Amino acid sequence: MSKLLFIAKQWLPTEWTQRLVLALALMLVISGIWMHVTDIPQLARSQGQVIAMQRTQIIQSANDGVVQLIPVREGDFVKKGALLMQLDAAQAEAAVDDSLGRVAALKAMLARLRAEVFQRPLEFDPSLKDYPHFTKNQRDLYERRQRALREEIATLTNMLGHVNQELKMSLPLLDTGDIALTEILRLRRSVAELEGTISNRQNKFFQDTQAEMTKAEEDLSTQEQVLIDRKTNLERMQIFAPSDGLVRN
Repeated sequence: MSKLLFIAKQWLPTEWTQRLVLALALMLVISGIWMHVTDIPQLARSQGQVIAMQRTQIIQSANDGVVQLIPVREGDFVKKGALLMQLDAAQAEAAVDDSLGRVAALKAMLARLRAEVFQRPLEFDPSLKDYPHFTKNQRDLYERRQRALREEIATLTNMLGHVNQELKMSLPLLDTGDIALTEILRLRRSVAELEGTISNRQNKFFQDTQAEMTKAEEDLSTQEQVLIDRKTNLERMQIFAPSDGLVRN
């Protein structure tokens, strides 16, 4: 410090100058001490990006309809799966019931047709227990058709038996000349015709029944798809929250 004052006195001999030099020297000393003991903040610069995420979800019905119930209000917090809106489902429910009835009727018919084609006992699917009128109608029809076929075949078989008996009794008469050969040929032709009629009647019954079965299977497949579509339409009568969130108009 004394050396600094000596230099100041030689170059700036005035009292005012001496004070100025002393002040500057004091400031330098204080600044040095402050920089040594104090942490100086540093400013670091980098590039960044702010991304705004829009999470508002617009929910609307896939079907037109009359609004029956809106159990929420704007600003309500709802959990995922909460009911937001209920449309009038009367027509949709009626359509589903109609399809259920059509499917049940076709299933009952198919059970009867398959029993006839494959010549097995008639059994209905347990899902038809709620449609006893369908199963009763098909069982009654099955029994009538089986009875009619049996009676028709029995009649033809009885006729065939009589002709065979007549032919058997006539053959010895041919040897004695008491009956013409043409009569024997006629009887044999009658036997062949009756046997063919019996076989054709049975075959026609199974062919017709199989054709009905194929068509019923196609109709059932169509009606089951219609039922799926109508059930989906009924489900859309209710609109649920897809996630947790706030209700906004």
